[in-house]
Amino acid sequence: MRTLLITLLLSLTPFSRNKWHARTHTTTTISTTSTFLTHALSSPLAPPTSTKDSNQKYVPMLCSRAETIVPLTCRIHTWDLKSEPCISLRRATAAACGAKREATQMDIDYQQRFIVSFPVSAEYEMESEAAAAARATTKDGASSTIPTHLHQTWKTRAVHPVFQRFYDSWSRYHPTWTRQIWSDEDNRNLVATEFPELLTFYDELPHFILKVDIVRYLILYARGGVYADMDVESLKSMDDLLVPGTRVLLGFELYDPEFIIEISIMGAVPGQSLFLKVVREAVIAEGIAAGDAAGDAAGDAAGDVSEDMHTVGADTVKSAAGNGNKPTKLSVYNITGNRVFTRVVRQELLGNSSSSSGIQVLAQNLFYPGYPLRYETRNEHRCRCGPVAPVIGYPCHACKKMYPDSYTIHHETGTWVYSWERR
Repeated sequence: MRTLLITLLLSLTPFSRNKWHARTHTTTTISTTSTFLTHALSSPLAPPTSTKDSNQKYVPMLCSRAETIVPLTCRIHTWDLKSEPCISLRRATAAACGAKREATQMDIDYQQRFIVSFPVSAEYEMESEAAAAARATTKDGASSTIPTHLHQTWKTRAVHPVFQRFYDSWSRYHPTWTRQIWSDEDNRNLVATEFPELLTFYDELPHFILKVDIVRYLILYARGGVYADMDVESLKSMDDLLVPGTRVLLGFELYDPEFIIEISIMGAVPGQSLFLKVVREAVIAEGIAAGDAAGDAAGDAAGDVSEDMHTVGADTVKSAAGNGNKPTKLSVYNITGNRVFTRVVRQELLGNSSSSSGIQVLAQNLFYPGYPLRYETRNEHRCRCGPVAPVIGYPCHACKKMYPDSYTIHHETGTWVYSWERR
């Protein structure tokens, strides 16, 4: 039985990051996935139990983004673009989208999320399972561990003074780790060279935070290691968390009463399909949000069903549509951010497939302890663990003492929020 430390508070209600307040978190942790599944299956978002045909594969699709979704799905399953299932998926998608286009004079139905089904032989199913197993082991057959490689992203490779203290903390507690700051140029090069099917989608994203979110998933898929936002401070070494059998390492925050798996710090063995599935959800959600007048209608009509027939949450697409042709600040969470990520992780665990094996969600206090202080504006920026700070970056030395069990603390400088508001 694989270990999973997770909260029982899983209700998915709307929230806003802008309304901070002082509070104390009380969480209940459990030690087995089966207990978590028992709770999750009782929720309104439980998957149907009798609609899945074992000879069919089910893939979420949006016709306006099919040229991106089809090759991305083939990559998720390690199918060659010229393989039988990939060709079958392309044909089924073309037929379904052609029928939708002919059925209406407008693009409303064409812009709706739907499920395309197609046959996949047992041979290819076994090959996908074998590829997943291979990614989880080393050459000598031992379980792979998360690489000691820290990835961070910023506009350039230089460390901004605001983040210097946090940057130095990683060197202090992880002196033997390799580390890399990915610049905007590095990020685009990664997409262009290793994920060319995503380049047009990436280039057309309307705000840099959407690109940063997408890239963090791609980095972890392609390289593995630990990703941390620049404003995440290390409080002690994470080496004891990177153990065999843990393929994906995550943490969560609790936004009363909502359970959210955060994306500010994540770890993974390379090649985990979870991250590409999140990217696929983002492609669909952004496609609807960027759509024309059909965007809102698509969100209302779409049932958010994944390829394994598990419900991710219809409000993902609906919320992503924002207020017309462009996403709103809060809809970012549903397009590329922590809300869509939470739903996909939940979906993977409910699926109980090989890709869900090794996903570990740590108790909240280990990555994201409940903060005693919150701040409303940039000018009112306070130190997370001590007195009111006159400027961002004020040296605060109380975090490690206040949270002795915590490996990290997220200072949430809100760089992307303020850049959004100034655009």
